[in-house]
Parts: sequence; C-alpha cells; structure tokens
Amino acid sequence: MSAALATSTPGTWYEVRKVLTLSEYHRILVLPKASIEDPASAGALRSIGIPRGQTADFRFPPDASCQGVHVQDFGDAWHVHLDIIHPRCDLLGHVRADAPRLGAYASLAAIGGLTGGMVKGGKGALIGIVGGVLVATLFDFAGACVATKTPVKDES
Repeated sequence: MSAALATSTPGTWYEVRKVLTLSEYHRILVLPKASIEDPASAGALRSIGIPRGQTADFRFPPDASCQGVHVQDFGDAWHVHLDIIHPRCDLLGHVRADAPRLGAYASLAAIGGLTGGMVKGGKGALIGIVGGVLVATLFDFAGACVATKTPVKDES
C-alpha cells in the first residue's frame, strides 16, 4: 500500500470518504489526529486488521456498494484507506480483494492441515498447518525478492 499525506486535510469523515473514492484503491491517506474527530465518535466501530504497527482499527459501516472506510490508529495520525469489499458484506471477498496475502497464508495453512490430518491424524494436522505457513512465508519472501530485484546491466 502506498501512503500519501493529504495536501488539504479533509475536515470530516464524509470528506475523507469522498477523497478516497476518487483515489485508487488502497491509497492510504494520513491524517493528523488533531485535524479530524475520533472515528468512533463519528460512527466507526472497533475492528481488526493486519498488524502494521497500529494500536487500533476502526471501520465505518459499508456503503450501498459494500465499500468501507478502514481507519488505523498510529498514535499521532490516522491512516485511512477504502476497502474494495467491506468485511461485514463478504468476509471471504474482503480477504481476496483487500488482504490477499492473508488469504494465501490461510489457504496454504488449511491445505497443510488437511493433508497432515489425513496422513497422521491430529498431530499431523498441526505439523501440516505449520508447514503450510512456512511454505506461504517462503513464497511471500521469494515474491518480495523478485519484486525488488534490480536488473543487472550487461556490460559486454
């Protein structure tokens, strides 16, 4: 996700939603806490999110198209983005669209657990889950390495 500090800070959560709706999905808007009211006071509910160092997560109710504003508390600032699919509308759709890495980890852990359980029972299921998470981690790490690899110039 990319972060952007608002050039002119929206003063209400309604204005924040409008700015995010006009932006690309998952664009993070960073708002100083002093510039806008607490999201809970404006109708957002406590939620959960992938840990990124935030102390709390809040979500505003979904709109008619099931999109939702997700607010993360980073101490002195709110980090805000628009979810493509609000988890209250479709949890699996939300994971696929807004948290695909989490979906990949969960899928590989489930496959590992099922496979291990069929082969070795309960203890095998636990080993399979751990193995699935390790495989997902390796794929994630390999993908990050490929994405950040700079091409080597041919000096010949």
